[in-house]
Amino acid sequence: MALKDRGSITSAMKGSAVNIEDMFSTYVYTGTGVALDIVNGIDLATDGGMVWIKARSATSDNKLFDTDRGGANSLSSNLTGAESIYSGFISSFNNNGFSLGNAGTTNGSGNTYASWTFKKQPRFFDMVKYTGDGTTSRTINHNLDCDVGMIIIKGIDGILGWFTWHKNIGTDGYLQLNSGDAVGNSNTAFSGASNTAPTTTSFTVGNYNGVNLNGGEYIAYLFAHDPD
Repeated sequence: MALKDRGSITSAMKGSAVNIEDMFSTYVYTGTGVALDIVNGIDLATDGGMVWIKARSATSDNKLFDTDRGGANSLSSNLTGAESIYSGFISSFNNNGFSLGNAGTTNGSGNTYASWTFKKQPRFFDMVKYTGDGTTSRTINHNLDCDVGMIIIKGIDGILGWFTWHKNIGTDGYLQLNSGDAVGNSNTAFSGASNTAPTTTSFTVGNYNGVNLNGGEYIAYLFAHDPD
C-alpha cells in the first residue's frame, strides 16, 4: 500500500513542472522476513536519496539510510550512536524504490512499517557527506539551488547528537532530534564564527564536535524552502 502526496513544484534545473510523487513517497508495508522489494516510484538508482523507516507494530528505532553511505549503513534518529552496518538492511537502491533484506528493524515477518523516501532533487532535497576540519567557520556546498528550510547533521563515526537547523529558529539556533531540549544557540554549531546563514549554494558550520570535529565523518540532509 502506498500513500503519496500530490502536487508539483518547478525545477529550476529542468525548467519544467515536476510531480512531488516523483521525489517523495510515504509507503507503508508488512514485513516478510525475507527479501522484499519496495516499489514506490522513486528513482534512487539514478539520482540518489534518503530512506527513513520506522516499525509501526513493534518497538524499534527510527532507521535512516541513504545512497551516499550505502544501504547496509544505518543511523537511528532517536539515538546518538555511530552508524551500524548490516547487509540485511537495504540490499539495493533501485530506479523505482529499494529492496530490503531480512533485518528485523526494517523487514520483520508480520510487522508493519512506514517508510519515507526523499529523492535528491534541486529545490526539494539534497544530502552532503563530508569530513570535519575543526575550523570555526567551515563552508560546505550543496545543490538545492534555492533557500534552505532545514538542515539535519549526524556524525557517522561517533556518539553524537542529531544537530538540526531550521529557518525559523535563527542563524545560530539548533535543535537535536534525539533530545527533548529547547532550542540552543551557539555559532559553534551552525553559522560559524562568521555568523553566516545558509545560502542557495552552501551552509556554514562552526567547530563543535557534533558538526565539524577534525577528521570526523558526517552526513547532512538538506530540505528546501521554496515558496515558488
